[in-house]
Amino acid sequence: MLKLFNTLTKKRSLFSPREQHSVKMYTCGPSVYNFVHIGNFRTFYWEDVLKRTLLTLGYRVIHAMPISDIEDKSVKAFFSQTEFSDITKFLKPRINAFLNDWQRLNLLKPDFLISFSESVTLVEKWIIHALENKYAYTDARGNVILDISKTGYGALYKINTKNRGIRIQDDYAKNGYYSFAIWKAKKRKDIYFNPEKLVPGRPASHIYCAVIANEYLGSPIDIHCGGTDNIYPHHENEIALANTRYSRIFANYWFHVAHLTVNKRKMSKRLGNIVYLRDIIEKGFTPEELKYFYLKTHYRKTQNFDYQLLEKAGRELKEIRSLAKEYVGKDDLFSVDEIYRSNIARIVFDDLKIHTALKKTLKNLHELTRSRSNKQSIAILKDLKLLERITGIEFLPKT
Repeated sequence: MLKLFNTLTKKRSLFSPREQHSVKMYTCGPSVYNFVHIGNFRTFYWEDVLKRTLLTLGYRVIHAMPISDIEDKSVKAFFSQTEFSDITKFLKPRINAFLNDWQRLNLLKPDFLISFSESVTLVEKWIIHALENKYAYTDARGNVILDISKTGYGALYKINTKNRGIRIQDDYAKNGYYSFAIWKAKKRKDIYFNPEKLVPGRPASHIYCAVIANEYLGSPIDIHCGGTDNIYPHHENEIALANTRYSRIFANYWFHVAHLTVNKRKMSKRLGNIVYLRDIIEKGFTPEELKYFYLKTHYRKTQNFDYQLLEKAGRELKEIRSLAKEYVGKDDLFSVDEIYRSNIARIVFDDLKIHTALKKTLKNLHELTRSRSNKQSIAILKDLKLLERITGIEFLPKT
C-alpha cells in the first residue's frame, strides 16, 4: 500500500489510481536548450523510482514524457550561436546526450516520448477551442492569451493576487495572478509556424504539456511529476489549460522533487554551477553511485552535491555489496512475491523513504556478520531484492 505526498492536497495519502491495475503517469521532460545536468537527473531518477515502485506493486504504468525542444530558451540559445543554421541540428546533440545519459543511468523508457515540435498541430486545435469558447483572446499583435479568471487558477500554489498582469514570455518570474500566452506571434528572430487560423508564430511552452498529457494518456491522468520549480507557473498553467477542455480534475496526484544544490545554491545553467554525468564518470564514479547518492536524501528535501558526498555514497554502496555478497544464492529459498512483504517494504512504501530503508539495511547487514543467522540472512536478502527492484541499483552480484 503506497502512500505519497500529493502537492494538490498538501498531505500524504494512500495512492489509488482510477483504474484498479493501471496508472497513467506524466513526467515533464528535459529542456534541451543546453545539455541536461545531474540536477535535472535527480528529478528524472526519482520519477523512475516512483515508476519502478508502482510496477513492483503490480500496476501497469503508462508513461508519457515530452522533449522540450521548441521553446523560448532553445530559440534564444539557437539565435545566440553561429555554428548551426538549423535549429534541429542545433538541438540534436543535446537531445542525443540526454538520451545517452538516460540509458547510462538505466532509467525505464517512457511509453510515449514526444517532442514539442511534433505536437504543434495538436496544440493549434486546443488554442482554437479556447478562443471559440471564450477562455482566450487575441491581442493586437496576434498573441493568444489564456484568461485565467475563467479557469480556477491557484490549485497547486498560493497565488499572490495583488500581482496581476499578462505573461508573454515562458518565464518563471515572481509569483502572481498572470494570464499567459498560449500562442506567441512571430518576432524578428524566431522559429515559427503558419497555421490557418492563427498569425505566424509558435505555441508557448505551458500548453504543450497539457495537450501531450491529455492526448497520449487521456483525462484525467493519475499522477503528474516534475521538479518543484515547475509547480508555479508551469503546472499551475497546465491545470488552467486543462480546465478549458474538461470539467473533471486534470491529475489526481502531483509528485514534485526538490532541487539539487551546490554550496546551497540551486544547480542551474544560469548560475554556471552545473555538473554533468560525463563529469562524474571522468572522475571515476559510476552512474549507480550517483543514483545511490540521490537516494541518500528524501525526494522532497533539497539535496546538496559535492564530490566528497558522492564519494561517501559510493563507499556505502560498495560496503552493502561486500557485506551481502556471501549470502547470494539463498534467494531460491523464498518466492518473488515474498519480497513485497519484506521488513523494509513498510518504510519504502511510506512516501519512498528509501534513505531510511538503506540505513536500516546496512545496520542489519552489520548485525548479520555477528549473528550469522540463516533466518536473518533470508530476511535481508528479501529487503535487498525489493530495493533492487525499486531503485534500479544492483546490490547483489549476479550468480
